[in-house]
Amino acid sequence: MSKTTKLTLFLLLVIIDQTTKFWSAKKLPPCGSEFFCQLCNPGLSWGITLNINFILLGSLFGIFVIIYLSQKRNWPLFSILILAGAISNLLDRLIHRCITDFINFSFFPIFNLADVFISIGFFLLIGILIKKAPI
Repeated sequence: MSKTTKLTLFLLLVIIDQTTKFWSAKKLPPCGSEFFCQLCNPGLSWGITLNINFILLGSLFGIFVIIYLSQKRNWPLFSILILAGAISNLLDRLIHRCITDFINFSFFPIFNLADVFISIGFFLLIGILIKKAPI
């Protein structure tokens, strides 16, 4: 993948996530039993709550770790997915002081597309590490 393609993919993922969050905040009802609903989550994933300064510092640290790991392999797909999700959620936190979640499976914590990107990127990274491939 060329650098332009990687940057385009990164920006596209952030734009898609931010657009779906904007749409959900304007059009969806508050979360209840609906599959699509709107929740402003001031905490972390799965309802974990921490001090906002700790969350911001942790997010920035995680972003720098992914950038460091990516330098060894010229931005593999896992890093694009994780960074797009992390930066999009960080934008939410900085602008709205919470993360907009809108996908509700009822049996699982409510989440958004950025969370999906981060999860897929994480599982790709785990697969690379299990195969003992160079990062």
